[in-house]
Amino acid sequence: MLQHTKINSLVEKIMELKQKEVAEPNQQEKTRINNQVEGIEKAIDKAVYELYGLSEDDIKVIESE
Repeated sequence: MLQHTKINSLVEKIMELKQKEVAEPNQQEKTRINNQVEGIEKAIDKAVYELYGLSEDDIKVIESE
């Protein structure tokens, strides 16, 4: 259940950042926020892979799609 809580927390952070990005007038700041979102999305992917006990080979197949 720990992974579920971690994933939920990361999704909430993305939602906060997306709202901030929409309201941000500065393009450089929007880019910085978007980069943060991309990093969090990668962390979510990793947490999901761990949750389901996927092997490195499984992950390669998923990420190649």
